[in-house]
Amino acid sequence: MKVEYINPFIVSVTEFFNTMLGASVERASIGIAGNSSSDEAFRAVIGLSGAICGTVVLVLPKSTGVQLVERLLCSEEEPDEDTLRDGVSEAVNIIAGNAKARLPQEDGRSISLSLPTVISGIGVKIECPSDTAVVDVGFKSDLGDFSLKIGFQNTLS
Repeated sequence: MKVEYINPFIVSVTEFFNTMLGASVERASIGIAGNSSSDEAFRAVIGLSGAICGTVVLVLPKSTGVQLVERLLCSEEEPDEDTLRDGVSEAVNIIAGNAKARLPQEDGRSISLSLPTVISGIGVKIECPSDTAVVDVGFKSDLGDFSLKIGFQNTLS
């Protein structure tokens, strides 16, 4: 996996947390992710298609998601479940949209984003096709730990 396809997402996460949430964030880990279930409560999924095909998944414990949405809405009131899902969905949309603008353009073709989907629960398993390389980037922030999983079809290797 080429670094020029991963760095735009790391930069976008940092900018989103610093600018929109007023929170500090730092990359804690990076590695190849497997298809495994997780005890994390929220997974916001958004697809990339066109010049680059793949999937981006923002994985947050519920406590981190609650704090993220409270900051995003400038509210001290804990959001209800619908607001929480909407806020986490908007977060992955902003992160992926900003990263998309930084991704290398292949043959002048554009990149499109799907509508985000939020999956919640414990032990949910998200699997990518076998030809997809998935990088798992862990982050630590003022709002709690979380990760961003970035999967591209093997055409980007």
